[in-house]
Amino acid sequence: MSISDRIESLKQEIRIVQGKGQSIDPEALLNALDGITEKASPDRDFLLANHAYELDYARETSLEMFRSVITTGQSALKATMLLNGGAAVAMLAFVGKLVEYETVFTSQIGFAVLMFAFGALASVIATGTTYLSQLLYAGSVPWGGKCAIGLHIASIVLVAGSLMLFGYGAWLTSTGVDLLIPEIAS
Repeated sequence: MSISDRIESLKQEIRIVQGKGQSIDPEALLNALDGITEKASPDRDFLLANHAYELDYARETSLEMFRSVITTGQSALKATMLLNGGAAVAMLAFVGKLVEYETVFTSQIGFAVLMFAFGALASVIATGTTYLSQLLYAGSVPWGGKCAIGLHIASIVLVAGSLMLFGYGAWLTSTGVDLLIPEIAS
């Protein structure tokens, strides 16, 4: 029995007493009201409204977290593409200058450019797999969820691979330049 039902019951009893022409004992009325407040449980409407609020809050929080993850992932993809692409362009300019010196170590620098190019390619492929995974997550095909998870993992591996290719290309560049400096100086 809800609070409003208990209050209606009390009002009905008061009307019955009033209809008989009897007076109401204030002490009995206070005891009845105390009984209602002691047995009071949250109103059903209040519980439903509170539950709806908590569901909306959880849904909005989840949606904002998802947006944050997507934005962070896009930033990582852009950063790896820019990092590898910029390094490849810079190294191409450097190799163009090295050709004038006719050194044997130019091939090592050329291999570093190749690593940067593969890193940029891995980043571009990761962008594509990210798009496909999101498409499958949102789709209605029964096998889409499993494929989306696989593509999601592939995107992460490709971005990590892109960063490793950048690191390897940077190391090749560093060792190649260390070998070139004495040769160019002579």
